Amino acid sequence: MKIIFENLGPIKKGEIELNKLNIFCGRNNEGKTYINYLIYTILTTVNSLNFKKSKDFIKELPKEKKEIKISLEEVLFKENYLKEILLNIEEKVVERLPIIFSVSKDFFKDFKIKVEYESINLSKRIYPKKFFLIGEHYGIIEKDGTNIKIRFDEEFKNEIGEIFDLNFDTLRNQSSEIERINRIITNYIIAMIFNLKRVYSFPAERSGLAIFYNELLIRRNNILDSFIRENRDEESLKEIVSRYPKPINDYINFLSQIPRMMDRKTRRVNKVTQLAKDIEKDLLYGEYKVKDNKKIIYTTEDGKELELYTSSSLVKTAVGIINYLKYYAIKGDYFLIDEPELNLHPENQRKIARIFARMINYGINIVMTTHSPYIINELNNLIMLNKVSDTDKERIMNNNGIVEDSVIKVKDISAYLVNKHKIEEINKGEYGLEVESFNETVDNLNNLSDDIYSSIED
Repeated sequence: MKIIFENLGPIKKGEIELNKLNIFCGRNNEGKTYINYLIYTILTTVNSLNFKKSKDFIKELPKEKKEIKISLEEVLFKENYLKEILLNIEEKVVERLPIIFSVSKDFFKDFKIKVEYESINLSKRIYPKKFFLIGEHYGIIEKDGTNIKIRFDEEFKNEIGEIFDLNFDTLRNQSSEIERINRIITNYIIAMIFNLKRVYSFPAERSGLAIFYNELLIRRNNILDSFIRENRDEESLKEIVSRYPKPINDYINFLSQIPRMMDRKTRRVNKVTQLAKDIEKDLLYGEYKVKDNKKIIYTTEDGKELELYTSSSLVKTAVGIINYLKYYAIKGDYFLIDEPELNLHPENQRKIARIFARMINYGINIVMTTHSPYIINELNNLIMLNKVSDTDKERIMNNNGIVEDSVIKVKDISAYLVNKHKIEEINKGEYGLEVESFNETVDNLNNLSDDIYSSIED
């Protein structure tokens, strides 16, 4: 998906294309977080996309209601339905952006956006079948080559499968069976095109929020209760309740749900959950537990229990990331993070780069902003491992504790430099990414050291 935009905060013009790993570098106050929030807005808009009126894929049910086939090539391109979907996304993003940032509409009055989707492999099996119920009719919708096939049969009642989330009211007296089927087809096509599951945001404020999220929620609930009891107007509520950008609100709510998820302990062990355990072992040197069914605590390797507010900055920063991997992460997610290097020693910044490499190899898409040359250089190392011989590769990886799942391909990365109110694509090749602003700073530092050292020696 390509995103072209104008007048996004300090950024006058920009063009980016989403990939498995998306990196935004640049100096402070250049607009990196604006881009992160814009991507968040687009992705969450796609996830909640709901047309006021569905396209009439079918106008009548087939006799005996057995099977319906729809050509994706015909619908998406010849009938321009893909263009209609993208226009709908653009309109809703413009509408939602001030809400996401929690600012007035005038703040983004000059903002413009265009979303493009240039290539879709219609033959690829990229979306699973879904079961649904329309009235008394059980059905299944699935991809069949370049077609979508809908079948109705009573036997599906006993099939093991996921009931399709219709995302609209299914009361029989409110819409016809044909309209409901058209809505199912619409939702299925959107899910197939974008292949997007859920969106999780990890803001730069995550360390402080880990300490105060409970207090923030309690305060907000108390204010809301008082507002309802006193029947006060909406404007007065805005004056007394702090308004945060939507990604920050989401993170507060996410943290509040973690104790309940930890208490369930029902998730199967897989590559992603094992990754979370590896982080606890190799980076955190301890683990998170839930206490009294409501409180997250940190337990050290020797069994000592610490409240989050008495724990290290690393423990507070990583609580959301690790528990996301343990209890929430699934293939197709988007993981958006501002400055993953926060509170991390350079050695741990290298470790987080390897973690991200494994995440994208496990099917989790990442969008990150960073100031860290350590993260970029370690990602470059993981890219360059593709170029060495198998013998050397095995030796290097064994000597440096690198697992096979950490090796990544440069084609899976999109990288951009935000500089002087515009976005430039970062050069990338077989040796990785060339971030000039980092290289220039490091070179200047080394030149200064050499100059001082030479002066001392002379």
